Amino acid sequence: MTIETIVEFYRETEVGRYLRAEARAEGRAEGRAEGLAEVLQEWIKLRFGQHPQIPEIARHLSHWPDLDSAADAVERAQTIDDLLALITPANP
Repeated sequence: MTIETIVEFYRETEVGRYLRAEARAEGRAEGRAEGLAEVLQEWIKLRFGQHPQIPEIARHLSHWPDLDSAADAVERAQTIDDLLALITPANP
C-alpha cells in the first residue's frame, strides 16, 4: 500500500471530509489576511509614503480580530511612528 492509496482511502471518510473542510477554511482565512495586508500596505503608503516597515505594520494589522479597529488605527495615526508603536512592545 502506498501513501497515495492510504490518502485516497481516508479522503472519503468522515474524518477526511472534516480535515479537508478545515484546510479549506484555514486557506480562506490565510488568503483574506494576505489580501487585507496588501490593501493595508497600499493604504499606509498612500498616507505616509514609503517606509521599510510598512509591510510588517500591514501584516500585523491584518491579523487584528476587528477590522474596524485596524482601519481606525490607520486613520488616527498622525505619523508612521504612531503605527510602529502599535506593533512594537513597550519598553519595561
